[in-house]
Amino acid sequence: MPTNAPHIVRSRHKLGLIIKVLVSLGLFAGLYHQLFVRNDIVELWSSLQAQIRIAPVWMPVLIMSLIPVNLLLEAMKFRLLLPEDVRPSVLLALRRVCAGISIGLFTPNRVGEYIGRLTGTTAKDRVATIAATFLGGIAQLIPLLGGGVLCIVLYSQYGEVVFASTLSNVVAIVICVSLVLLFVFLPRVLLVVERLWSGFRQNLSLGPRIDRFFGQVAYTLRGIRQLAIARPRDVRMALLIACGRYLIYLSQLSLAFAFFGLDAELEIAILGSGILLFAQTFVPLPAFVQALARVELALLIWAAYQPNELGLASASLLIFVLNLGIPALLGLVEILRSDLDKTLGINA
Repeated sequence: MPTNAPHIVRSRHKLGLIIKVLVSLGLFAGLYHQLFVRNDIVELWSSLQAQIRIAPVWMPVLIMSLIPVNLLLEAMKFRLLLPEDVRPSVLLALRRVCAGISIGLFTPNRVGEYIGRLTGTTAKDRVATIAATFLGGIAQLIPLLGGGVLCIVLYSQYGEVVFASTLSNVVAIVICVSLVLLFVFLPRVLLVVERLWSGFRQNLSLGPRIDRFFGQVAYTLRGIRQLAIARPRDVRMALLIACGRYLIYLSQLSLAFAFFGLDAELEIAILGSGILLFAQTFVPLPAFVQALARVELALLIWAAYQPNELGLASASLLIFVLNLGIPALLGLVEILRSDLDKTLGINA
């Protein structure tokens, strides 16, 4: 039976690309307006230089020293969620994490990491790799949302919160609690999803390609459920590691803003950074576009402190380059090396 599904997929891909380009251009235009139209860029630069000269040296040193710790924790979390018989070394897990960052950098909310982390895997390892990446992502969302809600509540005491409203707080708390419950009762939830998916699949006929896709999804869901049933202790440890990574990233971001001239107490920088991370979770854009959006959000959150716009942009760019840009380059090397090995028939 003929179907126009491929045409629909291509149309949606083009529409999504157009939306991302328009949003990126809008953010670039907004940042240009802030730096060159509303302000004197020379004055901003002079103020930024003066701030950097008096800023404590330990701040950038600590920010950079936390980069390998952050990556290592992510590699340990990813490795921990893989079955023991296919669990790679920490170094190999780190290389796959970097490969995931390399591809995820250009996809909304870094969903491309699923593809990147498959680099160098065999066919029998792929379901386990996807399951580990999925569970790791859910684990990371819990402290991200929970920490964001806590930062909003604490920051509201200062009376300067843009995102603080009863509805938004309730929604965020509900999402966070739902994720925790999902993590605790994951096997049961996935069993229900599997049954619903199978029933939907039986009542739908869109051709062999779509049917094969449905089969692959069902197979992956089964793999995730089996992982959660077999190793609940590892799943809980992954959640603990995710909380540690959140604290590291929160520290890096707040220190970067403070170093580049945010004229506020350090606790204000920390709470505002937590709100930033919380808010950008709901912005389905590639990571490099989120770095721009982070500047606009920071201007809203810290408006009362009249921050240096160039300083905010510098801090956001620094964190992007250090935590994502450099690992992405390393990941690109890993992807190219893996492709070369396949071409030459090495470890095929």
